Amino acid sequence: MNSENTLKSRAKSMARKAALKAQTRLPFLRPLAHAALALKGRVMRGPYLKELEKLHAQAKAQFQAQDRTFDIEPALKALDRVGYADLGLSHEARVMLCLSVLTKNGPMRQSMKLLQAHRAQQGDSDAFQAFEDYLLQHVPQDHLLGHGYGRKTFSNRAHGEIWTKVENVLSVLSKYSDKVFLNSGTLLGVVRDGKLIDHDDDVDLAVVLEASSQEEAGRAFNQLQQELIAHGYARPHKPKQGGYDAIIKFDVGDGMVFDLFPAWIEGDKLNVYPYLLGEAKSSDLLPLKTCEITGLPIPSNPERLLEVNYGENWRTPDRYWRFEWLRAQNRFRKFLASVKETRPKRVITYGTFDLFHYGHVRLLKRLSRLADEVIVACSTDEFNEVKGKKTAVPYEQRVEMLKSCRFVTKVIAERSWDQKRADITRLKADVFAIGDDWAGEFDDLSDICNVVYLPRTQNISTTMLKDDIRSGAGKADGAQKGVDGKARSPA
Repeated sequence: MNSENTLKSRAKSMARKAALKAQTRLPFLRPLAHAALALKGRVMRGPYLKELEKLHAQAKAQFQAQDRTFDIEPALKALDRVGYADLGLSHEARVMLCLSVLTKNGPMRQSMKLLQAHRAQQGDSDAFQAFEDYLLQHVPQDHLLGHGYGRKTFSNRAHGEIWTKVENVLSVLSKYSDKVFLNSGTLLGVVRDGKLIDHDDDVDLAVVLEASSQEEAGRAFNQLQQELIAHGYARPHKPKQGGYDAIIKFDVGDGMVFDLFPAWIEGDKLNVYPYLLGEAKSSDLLPLKTCEITGLPIPSNPERLLEVNYGENWRTPDRYWRFEWLRAQNRFRKFLASVKETRPKRVITYGTFDLFHYGHVRLLKRLSRLADEVIVACSTDEFNEVKGKKTAVPYEQRVEMLKSCRFVTKVIAERSWDQKRADITRLKADVFAIGDDWAGEFDDLSDICNVVYLPRTQNISTTMLKDDIRSGAGKADGAQKGVDGKARSPA
């Protein structure tokens, strides 16, 4: 009995180290992880195998039924307890449960990757292929291989239209940098396959920042991000686990997203977040050259960047490859700390906000992307009289509407023209934002904060609404041109 308890204790200890490996994904821990899992599997196989086989059968039945209302959490918790009895059955069950209700796309693909490695280690890759074929009999390939359920992959898109959208984004970015290039999965596709990867669903770009350290790169990244957000071109990336990441998102229409990653050069060392930290030279990137497939800019030595990012076997397609984000976040911790520290905490804006309309909502939404907190100074009725304005909605009701908006953190009263400097100082605002019809009027505040003039939503204003109400005209419907070459919201 004591020897059996000792063996179980050793299994638990090694399993804890395996969990550490799963969190850190450090390569030198992987042999230890494999040994821990094998030992725990031997200890648990006897008492738990039958329960695991039952869970596998239930997962298969649920997968075939495709009941979207089914609660898979109890089954997943049970797999946590008995899954080590047979890792192959455990991974298969997890995949089928997630696909049955179309949830947990990331963990599902991670289980497919682990299953693939497990079967290969057993010398039974045919079993993995048979399982994959079985899944594809019931779900579209996009569900199994895409970054999210229901997202359209490049196998179902016209690539010419995508490259046109890339050109539109590059045109926008040319205002800020002349060193933007195809990156990561997009670069891998054009170099290895001569096209976009079929199961991919977003375009990856990178921009070279004017920086020579991780700390400087963090500040430069935030400055670029603020410019792009302020003009309505892009939005920040907010990971599901909270916080912010150093990726700028472009929504280019038809459900497609382009990701912009920061790059910078320290001496002759090239850095590209989140995969390259000095393992390549600046000469591997610059001067950029033209891609023969797309006519778009790519690194001078793309093979080196792809080897660092995807490993020495990057030329061999791996549909379940996953990037090790936790390891990357540890490597780039100085850069990410700088991004966090230099990101604006508070933005303040001023206005009347009479007859609250969608133009106001889009303005406030964009402000929420500029900073963590949005402070609105709402003009009082008395101050509006000084400005020569007559409001349709009293001050108290306008404040109530602003407070009910989810993008607004705090509302204060605007009682005079000259209170702005005192407000910014007292509230510790990092950004002062106002419509571009005031361009240049508040540049004197730039000594205490960043001053941003935002493009207003076209064809909508309180004055227009009042005129429409008086004349009985129809609804206003305006938009601006954006990175997709079509109408865009400035939100």
